[in-house]
Amino acid sequence: EEVNLDTQVLMRNRGFVALIPWASGSPLEVWLVPNRHRSSYLSIQQLEVVDLATAFKAAITAVAQISPVLRCASYGWQICTAPLGSPATDRTLEQAFHWHIRLRFEVPGVSIDAVTGRDPRPDREVHRLRPEQVVE
Repeated sequence: EEVNLDTQVLMRNRGFVALIPWASGSPLEVWLVPNRHRSSYLSIQQLEVVDLATAFKAAITAVAQISPVLRCASYGWQICTAPLGSPATDRTLEQAFHWHIRLRFEVPGVSIDAVTGRDPRPDREVHRLRPEQVVE
């Protein structure tokens, strides 16, 4: 759904969309979603690798421009891809699951509360930035 909302999109190219998801797992999370529907990262084609690299760089650059604090932010990334399984499961996953990459940003040693709304308790996070604010 976010792919169709320009308020959530950081950038688009022929192979990928970088977007801020509505229901992210952490503040300042960016997803890189391929335009071509596939359930597995292993199905990426050589031409799409360049598009993925461009989207990856654009997402990192966009987050760095939000605040001076985030220019030195570290980030982690996770490839969310369908698990291997039985042929019946694979057919279902091929139709239902869309692989993507999650980027999560953090600044060690700096209070991110003012930037992202991180609650000081480690088991809670409060999102104070609206996704469209991050895109701006």
